[in-house]
Amino acid sequence: MQILDLLQKIVFGVRLRRIEGGTKALAEKLGKGLNFKSGIYVKDLSEEPSGIFLRSQNEEFGPFDNVICAVQGPKHLNFLPKHYDLEKNILKSFPYDSGTLWIHSDKNFMPKRKEDWSALHYQVKRDFSNSMFSVWVNPIEPTIAKHTPIFQTWNPIFEPKPEKVYKAVSMERAVVSGENQNLIKELTNLQQLPSRKVFFCGSYAAPGVPLLESAVLLAIKTVGIWVLNQKFRKFLQLIYPGH
Repeated sequence: MQILDLLQKIVFGVRLRRIEGGTKALAEKLGKGLNFKSGIYVKDLSEEPSGIFLRSQNEEFGPFDNVICAVQGPKHLNFLPKHYDLEKNILKSFPYDSGTLWIHSDKNFMPKRKEDWSALHYQVKRDFSNSMFSVWVNPIEPTIAKHTPIFQTWNPIFEPKPEKVYKAVSMERAVVSGENQNLIKELTNLQQLPSRKVFFCGSYAAPGVPLLESAVLLAIKTVGIWVLNQKFRKFLQLIYPGH
């Protein structure tokens, strides 16, 4: 039902709100004033009395009060210690589908009349044996709004013309199913425990279609859980001082 509701909003609802300056501007504003490091492969996470520590090949980071693992599980969660087996088993159970995302400028993936173009175009074969969707990137990304039309097509029924292809990238996407709704509940219940210090976040664990937007919504929810846990711990300290 979540997917049907979303589809109805896209097709018949009000226009989507877009960020001025695009995703790059959003990332720059969110990261302003933060001390962050990128391009580091985390090999180990450990919980110690002084806090949580992250270790790479040559560096150690911490101590931290809390850590949010915003990675696509389960293959990227090998840094977790053994007592996180329950969390790892839940994350391993989320279904994924692999495919290829083509970035190109082939207009054959859009309707013949440009006035019929939209940011999201869904196409099905006449016998309903296969389908694909293409995103017209220009209206979404202001930095290329006036450039040659650029498209992103997931698992195309036919390949774009070679001279129109910029890049083809193999990717994995979370699959929406009845089972992953149960997994989301299990993970949410775990993360709401007052003792929780390490959290997990990603579009795979968000209700609805697993897109960037749903990942952001889950990130906001995860931070909300962390804030509530902090308040609960302070409340316990008032009741049981010294614990």
